[in-house]
Amino acid sequence: MDARLKTPEDSRPLTREECIVETVLGIIGGATVIEDGIERQIGPHDIHGVLYHLREACLTTQRFRARQSKQAMRAIKQLSAALRKANQPKGGLPEDIRQLLGLDRMIHHLAAYGKAHRKPKPDAIRKRLAADYALDLCERFGVKTTTARTGKFCLVAAALFGDPDVDLQYHCMKAISQKPAQK
Repeated sequence: MDARLKTPEDSRPLTREECIVETVLGIIGGATVIEDGIERQIGPHDIHGVLYHLREACLTTQRFRARQSKQAMRAIKQLSAALRKANQPKGGLPEDIRQLLGLDRMIHHLAAYGKAHRKPKPDAIRKRLAADYALDLCERFGVKTTTARTGKFCLVAAALFGDPDVDLQYHCMKAISQKPAQK
């Protein structure tokens, strides 16, 4: 075929979300997890899922901040306590029902909402949520969670925040210190 008839592929620029996915995969691309007895590597769909939940948590937190009340905070604390009680291995719901309902994820979201009741700046809320979700992602895939500025955990948090150059070390330390103890 004549070279003049060939059209070069248009290389479109990456979207913001695609850039974040590429950055996170570059940082922890070799991480693995065992799900249902099968080991697999982290993939773009994992990062897109985290970004979706992070975006939803940010929007919900912003809505919640706009209508804060003692009554709403009390209801969230009561629901969170009831879910934690139902999620316990002994005396709680059966494992298959807990996973079907996604109690771990609901508890994680409620904890994020509960932390947002102070009145920080909206940017600080996004940073804190990015650190929380980075911690969740790193723990899920067995990535070491140190709070060094150049550690994978802080780099993933900065990437999820959307700016790889931002320093989220303080927020990463807070996320680790406020993480509930595992039994």
